[in-house]
Parts: sequence; C-alpha cells; structure tokens
Amino acid sequence: MNAAGRVHCKCGATLVLDPPRSRMPSSPDLHEADIVSLGYTIRSVASPRAFESAHEALREGVGLGHPTATTPDPGRAARPALLWPALGAALDPRLFAPASVMMFGALLLPAAITASLAPSPWASLAAVLAAVVAAAGALALGSAAAAVALHQALVESNAGRAWAVLGGFLGPRRGLAVSTLRHAMMAALAGCACVLGTAVLLSLGRVSETAAPWVGLTAPLQALLIAGALAALLILVAVSMAHAAVAPSSAGLYAVQIESGARRVFGRGKNMLLRPFNVAVGAVGLVGLGLGGVLAVMLSVWDGLAAVFGGAASETSAWEAAVGRTVGWAMLASLAAGVWTAFIGVVGLLGGYALGIGVARSPVRAPEIITGTLRAMQAVIDSDIPADAPVGASTSGRAASPPPPDSGVDDES
Repeated sequence: MNAAGRVHCKCGATLVLDPPRSRMPSSPDLHEADIVSLGYTIRSVASPRAFESAHEALREGVGLGHPTATTPDPGRAARPALLWPALGAALDPRLFAPASVMMFGALLLPAAITASLAPSPWASLAAVLAAVVAAAGALALGSAAAAVALHQALVESNAGRAWAVLGGFLGPRRGLAVSTLRHAMMAALAGCACVLGTAVLLSLGRVSETAAPWVGLTAPLQALLIAGALAALLILVAVSMAHAAVAPSSAGLYAVQIESGARRVFGRGKNMLLRPFNVAVGAVGLVGLGLGGVLAVMLSVWDGLAAVFGGAASETSAWEAAVGRTVGWAMLASLAAGVWTAFIGVVGLLGGYALGIGVARSPVRAPEIITGTLRAMQAVIDSDIPADAPVGASTSGRAASPPPPDSGVDDES
C-alpha cells in the first residue's frame, strides 16, 4: 500500500482505502481489529486504465474523493489547478474518439465537394465553408458528449464511453443535442458569412474594371469581417462550454429548458462567460495553439521525409499519393481537433461544477403561465361557466352561491 491508500493487486484491480471521517477509537483492540472495524472504507477500481489517474485527480479536486460525497464542491471546482488534470482527462480516447471521428468526416468533406464540382475558386470556397459548418457541429456534439461521459465517471462512478452518450442524444438527452447544434450552427453561419463577404469584396476587381480601384479602399472592412469570423469562432467555443456546463442536468429536459440554463452561463454581465470560465477560456486558447503547433511540426517532418525519400512517380501513383496525403492529413488534424474538443467539454464541465450546476436539484416545474391557465380552466369546469363567457360572468339561471361561513365575508354585504 502506498501513501495515497491505493493497493494494486495482481489481478489488475486497485483497492482504494479511504480513512475514517470520525475519530478513531482511543484504545482499539489490535488483535481483533481490521480495516473495516477501524472505520476505513474500501473502494475497488475493477479495471484501472491509463487515464484513471486523471479522473481520480479530478474527483479529488472537486470534492468527490470521499464515498459519502455525492455532489461536487463549487469552491474547489473553481480552482485553476484542475486545468492540468483536465488536460490529462481530455487525452483519454474514450472522450475524444467520437469528436475525432466526426472531425475526420468534416475535414474530408472539402475534397469530396471539390472533386464533384468544376475547378474554380468559388467551388473551393464552398467546400471550405461546408467543412466549417460540419466541424462546428462536430465540436458542439463532441464537447457535450465528453462532458456527459466525464460527469458519469466522476459523479456516478460509471466510466462510460462517449459513444454511449452520443446514442443518448437520440433519447433522454436529445434536448441538449438540439440546443447545442442550434447555437453552434448560428455561430458557424455567422463566421461563414464574414468569410464570404470578404471573398465577394476581393472578387469585385475581377468582375468589373471600374470597381477594381475601389477594392483597395474596402481593406478596413475586410479586416473587420475577418475579425468577425474569429469572433464567431470564440462564440462557438463559449457556447460549447456553456452547454457542457449544463450537460450534467440535461437528461429529460427540453431544448428550451437547456437553452435557458446555458443563457445563465453565457451572456450574463460584462463578460462573455461567468467568472469561473475566464481562466478556462485562456487555457482553451493555449491548448489549441499548442495542438496546432504539434500538428504543424508533424506535417513538416512528413514533408521533409517525403522530399528526401520520395522518388519520381507516374500520374496514377501521384493521384493515389495525393489522396493518401489528404486522408493522412485529415487523420492527424482530426486527432488534434478531437483532443481540443474534449478539453473544451471538460473545462466547461468544471465551470458548471463551480457554478453549482452539478448539484442535484428538484424537478423542473412548469412555467407559471401554464399553471395559471390550467387553474383558470379548472375554475371554468368547476363553476360550469361557458368558456366564451365574459370575465366575471356567473352561471345562467342560477344565483351566485353564498360564500362559505369561514371565509370571513360579511353575510349582510
């Protein structure tokens, strides 16, 4: 047994010994005492995995280390120190594999569209914009799936796979999928509109010679449109984090209820996100830049090896090499994008814990306007008043019934 109270067995399981919360007996009988009688609690991790340590660090970090703890501690979940084990949890293939698969399909979409259309700049632009929209949907669903899967592993002690969570989006969590996709598509279409507007302004010089001198004057507007596209990407990340924050309590809720919960996280106050997300947004940006740098290094090494060891090839083999390179580039990029997407979901989940969203709450009640309408209808049924009668009308042919004796109304009035 090590200092952390973990016993690694030969069978592959790990026994975790939690010390007693109450005071130990003053003079225990050591001849008859055992671990359980001394107040220790034994937990068994049946199938430890490579990333179980990251999950355990997050579980301890949010205050779920003790068996009696059922809800995350908001104060402990808001610590920036949890961002490091959050990155370790995002590297778990069970979390980033679904997002990577969806990103792989989105990255191969431009090649498929370009091959089916006539070669032109506008066809290439349409292919890229379609890939952007598909990647936005993959990022939204992948981050929400990673958040739900990690929540089940931490709170429910069920280290499920994100594939099962994606299947749950068709059932009890379909409201989360609808709300996440709707906001992600709005941000993606806004970014695509900015890019398309920039392309239209740049193409005016080719369409008309009289408009060519004026294209240079639109450079500030083009810069603003590109800035708007980057802002749309930031909004997409923020929306994904907000939905990952409300993912723990999304089972059985409608899309409008999940959207209401996400709006409490996103768009309140002067900041884009609430305070627990400020450091997380910076961490997401740094992790994205780091993964982009690693991807660029891998592609540079690949190109260097191809230039040194690659020989002359025929036209047919060159086409096959181009297809293989496209698929290989999409695989590498999808792995990096999947890890980044899972990290967005993990830090969004921690932000939700910091806001107290992971705490169990009472069932959601219907809005007061609905309950008020039902009460009015029930009053109409009980009093036998026609539904189209004016307000305050009494039942025809009958006098108004007197008030009950204990109602406090004066009989003489």
